[in-house]
Amino acid sequence: MKRLILLLMFIPLVTLGQSEKFAGVWSVGQNPSCYLVITDDSLSNPDEKTKFYFTNFCFRYKRKSKEIVIETSENFIKTVYIDEDGGDKTYFKYELLDENNIIVNSTGDIKDEFFLVRSSLNRMVD
Repeated sequence: MKRLILLLMFIPLVTLGQSEKFAGVWSVGQNPSCYLVITDDSLSNPDEKTKFYFTNFCFRYKRKSKEIVIETSENFIKTVYIDEDGGDKTYFKYELLDENNIIVNSTGDIKDEFFLVRSSLNRMVD
């Protein structure tokens, strides 16, 4: 039931940015219980610079966090991720490999490299 409620909350957000390469639901590598939703607000605010919004959620872990976009280009987005529970501050660079894969490099409190895979909404509710 939780998954269905989350799915219904995110459908309007995801459809806003379907024309943008980064917009969509992404699963975190080999952990299919954690997801990143990237939305693009440029369709509702065409006069402003493209604004992306990042929403991280995980069905296994409860964390309060926020991720703020600090730089964008055609092929990458840079963000700062703040873990409000633990106080960690990590910088991420998301680079498109193709329309279904993103490579992520992180620096700061957490240093890592991992992949995101585009996920369908159906997969989330299975």
